[in-house]
This record gives sequence, C-alpha cells and structure tokens, in this order.
Amino acid sequence: MHKRHKDLLRTLVTELRHILAGYEDAGGAWQRGDLDRELERLGVAPDGTITPVDALLNPGPAERRARRLADAQLEPLPKQARPAARADLVERAAYTWINRLLALRAMEARGLSEETLRANPDYDGVSEALFILRHEAPARTAGPDAGWWAVIEDACAAQAQALPGLFDPGDPAAALRPSTSALLRSVALVGGDLPGFTLAESDAAFRDPDAIGWAYQFYQEEAKARTYAKLKARGKVETRAEIAAATQLFTEPYMVKWLLQNSLGRTYHEAYPDTTLPATWQYYIDRSKIGYCPSFSLMRLLNFDWSAYPREHKLCRSRVRKWTGKRSIVLINAVDTTVFRFGRAKWSKMAPVMVNRKHSVRVVGGVWLG
Repeated sequence: MHKRHKDLLRTLVTELRHILAGYEDAGGAWQRGDLDRELERLGVAPDGTITPVDALLNPGPAERRARRLADAQLEPLPKQARPAARADLVERAAYTWINRLLALRAMEARGLSEETLRANPDYDGVSEALFILRHEAPARTAGPDAGWWAVIEDACAAQAQALPGLFDPGDPAAALRPSTSALLRSVALVGGDLPGFTLAESDAAFRDPDAIGWAYQFYQEEAKARTYAKLKARGKVETRAEIAAATQLFTEPYMVKWLLQNSLGRTYHEAYPDTTLPATWQYYIDRSKIGYCPSFSLMRLLNFDWSAYPREHKLCRSRVRKWTGKRSIVLINAVDTTVFRFGRAKWSKMAPVMVNRKHSVRVVGGVWLG
C-alpha cells in the first residue's frame, strides 16, 4: 500500500476511534467518546450504577434494546466489576461500528456493493443510496440523521447473509449506537470528507486489498503505545484489550508469502523436486542456488546478490540499525531461515559458539550493513 494511502487510513481510523471510543489527551487525561456518553444517557453511569429504564425520557426501540442488552451484561456482576465490563462494552461497540463503516466503504470502492457511504459530488455530496432513498421513501429520511441510519441498516441487512459475523442485525455489540452528531461526522469522514485528502485518494485507499488490515493496525496504534509505555514502566499487561493491542498486528502480504513459500513451499519442493511451481514463488530461497560457507569467518562470507530483494534489503538495513545502533552483520541461515544479527563487538564472541554448534552452515548472505 502506498504511504499516502496509509496516512489517509491512519488519520481516518484514529479520528473515528477518538469520536466513538474516546482518547487520551496530551496531558494523559482520558476524554470520553460518544458511545460512552450515549450509554450514560441510557442510564448506565461510568461507575456502573444503573438507573431504572422507566426513568429515561422517551427511549426509542433501538435505545431500549441497547439498554436491555447492557443490563443483561452488567447487572449480574458485583458493582466493583461493572466499570471494567462497561468499558469493554463501549469498546466492542466502537470497534463494531467502525469495522462496519470501513467494510461498507471498501466494498463499494471495489464494486462489490451499491454505493452506500461515498460522498458523491454527482448526488449533492451524498451517496447514491441516500440520494435514491430521499426520492423513493422520503419519510425514512425525515429524521435528524437525514436518512443515514436507514441507509446503513439497509446495507447491513443486504450483506448479513453473506457476512453474518460482520453485519448481523442482531449482533449485541452493535446494539449501542452512536448519537446522530457522531454518526453524521463518522459517515462524512469515511465517505471521503477527510481534511488533507481528496475523494479520489479515499477511493484508491479503500480499493487496496490491504486496507482493512492496515485499518485494524491503526485502530490499535494508540492502545499499543499505551501498553508498551506501561510495560516500560515495569507494569503488567492485565486486560484482553492490552494483549490484543500488543500482539495482534497486521502482517503484510510479502511477509506472509516469504514465510509460506519457505516453509510449506519448501516441504512441497522437497517432496516433489521436479515441480515447476517454485519458479512462480517470488520469495522462495532455492537451496540448489545457495552458496556454501564452511565457517563463520568474516572474510569468507558470501556476497549475496540482493538485487532481486530490494524491499527486503532496505527493511533489513533499517531494522538492524534500530536493533543495534551500530554497523552490523546479518546472516540469513538457509536451513531454517533464521536471521542472525549482531554488532562488530559481539562478532568474536558469537562466531565460535555458532561454529561449535554447527561446523558448516549454509547461508544465503552475509553483508555489512553500515
């Protein structure tokens, strides 16, 4: 994915999370999101105190359902456990709605569904679906949301059979819904009205096959930073959300291909040596074309031709500098594809140990990265 498109998705997803879930400001204070305030409006306070539903002012069917499901999750818990459970409920609702909006936008950008969210200039800056609905069923667009809830509900219902895990109308995580103002702001951002970016760039970003993966990565970016700051301060990871933020990261396609081609692919090639499939594997390391290095002597390291792997070479150089902060040697062991890395000062200590364990090692390459 192009950097410009990544920047767009990072800006978009971060803003959506701030709007719906909340964020930590520059002073470290937590700023509540729209869904948190909506749940309080429905009678569930941040400390877990639950106000009787009859005390609410004219709740609608959707609000009553959200409140009923919240009560079912929180009432059985002791009061001291309710704040954490309530926060988890808000987080899951935010994630669900952001995921749905991004998925609908990606599907329309790729021609997999009718235009639902895109701010189409040919239709007065609204999507084709909303434009048609305003003419065919104006009563459904007369509310404060101007018909956007009707459009989103119709789109989710249309995709529910094919993708029930994402668009199931009965999903409890989607019962808590954004306020009208938050919905309108979120739809505008997802539809392409993102400061600093054009509608064409938004279309291109969502057409990219990696869009959803990068969106998840950026959704967790701030939570990951908070988790690592906590660990750096000798704290402990305590919640599922913290574990997810620190461990569930998007793996780019070229990494997946490299791992797959040099594990399962290698096993297949060894079982069927006459197969021509390896010739189509971009990242496969063919052992028959690998040189032989009898020891870990710096003067005898092979000069590996990195010209076929420019992206990996650049990535390797930058990461080794980050790891060691100095000139380093990288050896890629072709037997188990292990990457060894160490600085010049550690070379004399590391080499004898490795030579004693395995006197002859096949290497793809050994290069100074300085």
